[in-house]
Amino acid sequence: MEKTPQELFKERTKRVEDAIQLKVPDRVPFLPTFSFFPAKYAGISFEEAMYDYDKLAEVSKKAIIDFEADMYMNPFSQIALGPLMEVLDYKQIKWPGHGVALVAAAQKAGIKLVGPKVAFLISEWEHLGAVADILSKLEQAGVNVTAMQAIETGDWRYGAILWVKPRNISKAAQALGIS
Repeated sequence: MEKTPQELFKERTKRVEDAIQLKVPDRVPFLPTFSFFPAKYAGISFEEAMYDYDKLAEVSKKAIIDFEADMYMNPFSQIALGPLMEVLDYKQIKWPGHGVALVAAAQKAGIKLVGPKVAFLISEWEHLGAVADILSKLEQAGVNVTAMQAIETGDWRYGAILWVKPRNISKAAQALGIS
């Protein structure tokens, strides 16, 4: 049975209060500092995040809900400040949509941009050891994982993202049953 918003609020509040009071919580409270991540996660540009308050609110809410944050920081405190900074004629920094483009900034900084890259997103595992099972399938198919990040949400839900060399994408997809 899925918990109601009121039950989730009570559970998360207790978790945070327990941690503040130096009691052992049911799990470590999660306070993401997302910055531009919600924009990337939901597929809007960084420029939109700087200038469109409604879109930023929508994508921030999605990220907070999807990642089950126990607390969150106001998304408008760091980004979505484009109009305000323009009115103030702010000159100390440049930001998406005002004086900086990603490619130009990367070139100036001497950073080589590559991509896009294909990754495999794995979620909603049903048992402990699922990561080992997935890695075993890839190993049996002769696919090396070049990078992987996994997380457990605290309520028996898991997720991971993993990357393989471009030449192994099809082989990995077949090994994972998603070809």
